[in-house]
Amino acid sequence: DLTELKALESQAELRKRLSSLGEMSAGIAHELRNPLGVIAGYTKLLSRKADAALIPTVEAISKEIEVMDRIISDFLSFARPVELILSKINLNEVINSCVSSIAGVSGSVEVLLDIDKSVFISGDEILLRQAFTNLIQNAADAIKGGGKLSFGYAKTRSYAEITVSDTGHGISEGIKDKIFLPFYTTKEKGTGLGLAIVHKIIVSHGGAVSVERADKGTIFRIKLPES
Repeated sequence: DLTELKALESQAELRKRLSSLGEMSAGIAHELRNPLGVIAGYTKLLSRKADAALIPTVEAISKEIEVMDRIISDFLSFARPVELILSKINLNEVINSCVSSIAGVSGSVEVLLDIDKSVFISGDEILLRQAFTNLIQNAADAIKGGGKLSFGYAKTRSYAEITVSDTGHGISEGIKDKIFLPFYTTKEKGTGLGLAIVHKIIVSHGGAVSVERADKGTIFRIKLPES
């Protein structure tokens, strides 16, 4: 099957690029975190001594420091070598928990969880929670103002296939091959690492993740080996 072979070659090339970029990211992140900590310390000191008129400015600086710290944390999360601690995971419970943790998935979003409560998969629960949370956050960003967020499960040959789909603004064909690359983003705000981290986690489990356009929105497909 040429299509499957092409997909495997694409995944291998992506893994290679992610590995080299990950090593670079770790070095940059560590170098940035030290001076950022110093800036944060001086900002706290300034907040205690600043005139009332300057407090909003100091608070704005503090918020930007938090944003930068989150970006660095994402860098480190992406660059860190993956060490799996495998266990049996209740898929329904994990996804429900991840949905509840995302502020953007509120009353305006209809969540459809078509996964039986008896379904268990094998994997690293902490890492898979992070992967699902990143996908849910991505979907929540795409369906601001209302829409549907759906989860499905099926067994395909020796794989468990999990789908995460939304009725958001969709994805253009031109960015499908770039969407899992680190630092690539179409959002005004964001590190461009969320989906790269998803890819790294799923591949580390011996699986694969892909994205496709739907009639309305986007579908992410995760394939994990059956234990």
